[in-house]
Amino acid sequence: MSIGYVERAQEASIAHDLMRPYFRSQQESFLLLAFDPSDRLVRMQEAIGTSQQHCAIPQHLWRALLGGNVSQVIMAHNHPSGIAWPSSMDRQSTIRAVMMLDLLGIILQDHLIFVDHGHYSFRRAGLL
Repeated sequence: MSIGYVERAQEASIAHDLMRPYFRSQQESFLLLAFDPSDRLVRMQEAIGTSQQHCAIPQHLWRALLGGNVSQVIMAHNHPSGIAWPSSMDRQSTIRAVMMLDLLGIILQDHLIFVDHGHYSFRRAGLL
């Protein structure tokens, strides 16, 4: 596989046990996870896409996620196509999220793209 790809059997528990159950195979969905300075999960928001190929993150989800003592965020979504490679839209949304969060002093810890057999990590690929 490619740099940044993690086989399902090698996924960390946060990816395998917490995030993976939210992703439906036929519809793209998106998760935002917020952590406090002690690395405790303090908030999670989910957006369900309206098609197989695109899921936008509504502004109200960012607002709800970032209230309180948030120091880092993980973005995650699935690709029903089964292709664990970021699209140009995935790359653009990641860059925009990094810039927005940086203004608030919050770190984008990773952006994960889930498929049935594993996930792609922007951090592992060196894109964050």
